[in-house]
Amino acid sequence: MSISIITTGGTITQVLGGPELRHLGGAELVSGLPEGFGTMAAVEVEDLMDLPSTFVGPDEMLRIAAAVRRHIERDDVDGVVVTHGTATIEETIYFVDLVVDSTKPIVFTGAQRFPGTAGYDGHRNLRDAITVACTPSLAGAGAVLVFDGEIHAAREVAEVHPTATAGFQSLDSGPIGRVDLDRVVVTRVPLRERASHQVREPLARVDLLTCYAGMSADVVRAVGALGGPGLVVAGMTSGAVPPALMPALRDLMERGTVVVLTTRCASGRVVRRSGALYDGVTGYGSDLDALGIALSDLAPLKARCRLLVLLSAGLAREEVRRLMDTAA
Repeated sequence: MSISIITTGGTITQVLGGPELRHLGGAELVSGLPEGFGTMAAVEVEDLMDLPSTFVGPDEMLRIAAAVRRHIERDDVDGVVVTHGTATIEETIYFVDLVVDSTKPIVFTGAQRFPGTAGYDGHRNLRDAITVACTPSLAGAGAVLVFDGEIHAAREVAEVHPTATAGFQSLDSGPIGRVDLDRVVVTRVPLRERASHQVREPLARVDLLTCYAGMSADVVRAVGALGGPGLVVAGMTSGAVPPALMPALRDLMERGTVVVLTTRCASGRVVRRSGALYDGVTGYGSDLDALGIALSDLAPLKARCRLLVLLSAGLAREEVRRLMDTAA
């Protein structure tokens, strides 16, 4: 087996102490793996970038996706591992899942502890990620995150705790498998879109707003004035927005902006409310459908990534809305 490791920075490589910030290079990171571990696969390293993941945006995600595609298309590579900072890893992994079509495993990982500190989890996560990348049965799962011994699908995983080593979970569905010592156990195949999308630069601007009690329409108008072709609104409960927002959302949509509603809840999803109790109530159900807002079953960060990709692929507005409108 031959595995390519692409490093991008983040906690997994960041060494604390000293007068200057220092990060481990990929070769140095790999050298810290348990003795004899390298016998399971030949490892090649590319240090693509060295950034805290708070510095990672859509342009950097596109660079990472291009590097993954370049390695995964090589005949002598069986799988790819990407090390990444935890702040935006759940967004980058889903972006890559949407734009890279692969029949080989693509595995992301990182760490919650710094190298050289007590409880450093980077080497365990990297070892597990390489083990998963050597597992052909994971190819149909798309990009996956390996963290704390669990394997999570790109579409489903979210950071639920900022420092815990088990800080990444798929709250609705659970992991798709585990790494038990050096054995990969896959328990299910995740739901995912099979077709990849060819995005074009410059990437579309998509903003994300979270609803809160008493929210003013001025917030929607201010974000809309920035001119982005897409807006994701993390609404309340299973699909609602404060009534004051409706006129501003209507104005945005009349200007051609694709507006997508999801839920601000950590678990669960937007529910289509046709014929339900709240139909006819401003900001609920049929009111949102009549306006033409897409109702997405994705979490807010994932909905933003998907909308960004679809708009950047040059699809017509109505086609984008149709593909985003996935609520049950």
